[in-house]
Amino acid sequence: MVNYKNFIKSTFILFFLLGIFFNLVLITQNNNYLNIDNHPNEENLIDIMTSQNGKKALNYSSITRNDTIIYRFFDSIKFTVNVSGFDNVKNTFMQIDFSNRSVGNYNMSFIETDIYSYIYSPKSFAPLEFQNVSFLIYNISDELVNAHTTYTNFTIKSNYVAGLNNFEHNRGDFVDGNLDVDDHDVYDFKWNVTVVDSISESSQVNLFNLGNNIQHFSFQVDDRFTQPDKMYYVKINMSDDSPSKKIAAYVPFKVLNSIPQISISSVNFSLQEFKRDEDCHISLNVSDADPNTRPGYINVSLILITPIGQKETPYQLTNNKDWTFDGTFSIDIDKPIGFYQAILKVKDQYNGESTYNETLTIKNNFPEIHEFWINDMGIEESIAINYGEDIIFTFNISDVEDTIAYVTVSLLDENDSWHNVTKAYSDNMTLLIRSVNLITGVWYVYISVTDEDGDTTHITSDFGLGPKEIRIIPDELTPLMPLIMLIIGLVFGILAGMAFSYKRAKTKFLERQPMVTKKKEIATKKKKVKPPKEKITEEEIEEIELEEEPEKKPPQRKIKRKLK
Repeated sequence: MVNYKNFIKSTFILFFLLGIFFNLVLITQNNNYLNIDNHPNEENLIDIMTSQNGKKALNYSSITRNDTIIYRFFDSIKFTVNVSGFDNVKNTFMQIDFSNRSVGNYNMSFIETDIYSYIYSPKSFAPLEFQNVSFLIYNISDELVNAHTTYTNFTIKSNYVAGLNNFEHNRGDFVDGNLDVDDHDVYDFKWNVTVVDSISESSQVNLFNLGNNIQHFSFQVDDRFTQPDKMYYVKINMSDDSPSKKIAAYVPFKVLNSIPQISISSVNFSLQEFKRDEDCHISLNVSDADPNTRPGYINVSLILITPIGQKETPYQLTNNKDWTFDGTFSIDIDKPIGFYQAILKVKDQYNGESTYNETLTIKNNFPEIHEFWINDMGIEESIAINYGEDIIFTFNISDVEDTIAYVTVSLLDENDSWHNVTKAYSDNMTLLIRSVNLITGVWYVYISVTDEDGDTTHITSDFGLGPKEIRIIPDELTPLMPLIMLIIGLVFGILAGMAFSYKRAKTKFLERQPMVTKKKEIATKKKKVKPPKEKITEEEIEEIELEEEPEKKPPQRKIKRKLK
């Protein structure tokens, strides 16, 4: 037991020592890898760690620049790249990641073998402060051969600082600005401030000349700004006498279009609720603060959106040339009923527009009953029908949407009992009611027509549009029918009773005759009359008895006396 414990202890100590040894070996190898040539080099370390897909990164020592800080307008910076570390180089591009997150790509010029160069001059709109620069090297197959991981940088500063009170301005607004020009003890700047309509030196129009070497300016957006919803510029013409350089800087601002407005209180729909195919008139007034906008330049349209979200073709309102507009419109009969969005849109000559929304309720047209006939008799006639005759209704009905579903005729008798008949509608249809299904007397007529939208038009006698009543006249025998049937029943009962009594009496008489006679009679009957398998009737028995009378006269006389 003691030896086993010593073995485990020794094994544990051995593994512990081996672990320490291997850790020391790994640490030494890692230090040798990171310390290339035993000289720490941050650029080499970055290039090795950031190489992409096996491509070699451009070495920082291959990049040169003549400055790190430049000023807009008058300064520039030159970048030079040595691409000798790459084979078959065809083109090299410089890429600038600007501080405003935009990216610029610039084709570098070939200077000499493996040397490419580009001079960058920041324009007036170039972003200020810190900018990152990288390079893209392409071979003759237009493949990128370097890992795009090597970056250098430079800083852009401005020779001036200009600010406006707002970027967007309406007509009649004042544009206020401040300007600060800095020559950085290098230049001797002079400047002139104007307002122009573009940055194109050859075609721009000078709207205002605000002054020379000023630091504050102000002007009003008036009729000289003929194109609304457009960019205009405060132009700063800067010059430096020492190198005799002149350059212009531009500060942009936008003149907004004066949007035409619909006078809400003037909007008038003749009907807020109306039916399909029914005319609705609309009128409204419009205004526009832009002095260049005339009433004839304005367009007003009406756009309807159905309850299912379908946008209808815009309807153009009439321009009365006095800032008023009107028109008449309707909803097609095949459009759905419900709530419609009515959008009024007004637009000026500069495409400035505004809208106004309103909700309209579109209803269904009820079907109409113009006239109907009963057995070809008009509604103004008094109608009487003999019991047993058919009652035939014909109709003259219509529906604007042509969606009649069915017609119903309801009859009410004097006992407040209803008889209803409904039939699907079709052209030239008739509706038949059989009078035998009704009781005699007076019936009142109620007519109704229902369309596919579920709306029903009722026509009743109460409105004078139907017959006041239909009278069903009974037959002349009809009141006597119960008595006649009783008499017939009694007669048939008496006859049936007499026949039954006669048959019973005769049966008893036959039962009283002697047995011999019966046998002889039976034998005789079998001999003379042989109806196979047929029943002999009582009349045949009498005929047989008459034939046997000559042979047995005494018994026959006895029978006759008995019968008497």
